[in-house]
Amino acid sequence: MAQHPEGDAQKDRHVKGQVRHAPAASGQRWTLISPRYTQVLLHASQANTRIGTFEGIDACGQKLADEMAGIVAQHPSLERITVIGHSMGGLLLRYAVAALYDPSSKTICGLEPAHFISIATPHLGCDSKGVAQAGVANNCQSKSQ
Repeated sequence: MAQHPEGDAQKDRHVKGQVRHAPAASGQRWTLISPRYTQVLLHASQANTRIGTFEGIDACGQKLADEMAGIVAQHPSLERITVIGHSMGGLLLRYAVAALYDPSSKTICGLEPAHFISIATPHLGCDSKGVAQAGVANNCQSKSQ
């Protein structure tokens, strides 16, 4: 589940996690770069893979929060956390981080927050009428006729 070189578990000080939302997405890319880092634990979430995201943001976000808490519990030497989410993964991550955040200590699972990165995440929602998605295609078709 967590990817890091053998023997480096005691050196891990910073966990960086990735959450992605795409049916074909894979955490295999993390295994290519993880041996280059000796003080970082890289983890690609498995909490909501494939069709597991159909349960909604709150259910999937809680599954992610549970997974994150489990990873942190397995690695007591961790001190900081960086989280990265893509698309719907950014929404799930936002939910999970909020669920795990302790305002009195200003920590996430007892770790100092370092970075929250969301890429192409619809934090403000999307156009429910589909105008944003279909509008470009309609404009291109009408110009070509």
